[in-house]
Amino acid sequence: MAIRSDTAPAATHGRAGVRRVARRVAITDAIVVGWAVLGAHLLRFGQVPNSSDAVTSSLELQYTWVSIGVVVLWLAMLRLHAAYDPRMFGHGTQEYRAVVTATFRLFAALAIVSYLSKIELARGYILVAFPLGLAALLLARRVWRVWLGAHRSRGEYADHVLVVGDAAHLSTLIRDLRAASDAGFAVVAAACSDAGETIDGI
Repeated sequence: MAIRSDTAPAATHGRAGVRRVARRVAITDAIVVGWAVLGAHLLRFGQVPNSSDAVTSSLELQYTWVSIGVVVLWLAMLRLHAAYDPRMFGHGTQEYRAVVTATFRLFAALAIVSYLSKIELARGYILVAFPLGLAALLLARRVWRVWLGAHRSRGEYADHVLVVGDAAHLSTLIRDLRAASDAGFAVVAAACSDAGETIDGI
């Protein structure tokens, strides 16, 4: 068996680097959600939340606290649905699906709680915060994905991997992995059963 390696593997930050990216994405999400909720409040009530702002009709609950609660719950739902799992970043639809699922479930829960507790949340407030926040979250994720993909195409923020097999299959596998660089796998070595064979790209 022959083992061949890339003599000059590109610099990579691996999974630890992606975890740092996840923290930046979480900060971006917090800013996006905060602005979406604030924007909904301003469009619906025409004022910055304060101690004398509008109240819900049944329990006299101030919308300042409603807005703060929505932001906190929204971010908690994103984390609960693994929206910051480094394994989902940069490739596939799972990342977007986690954001959409968390958002829909949050506002479905708010609607149920509002109905059962007789807290009449303003429809205009919800109808602005929900689509605006979701669209902004997905746009922010797209921007981060493009950024991460650009770095991964240079071998950064990717895991070093060893591929094993015969030369005929390894060449295809290595080519496919490098073509899908946004998946976060950087091939740096190959263990080949065909001793003496040259493996394309290694």
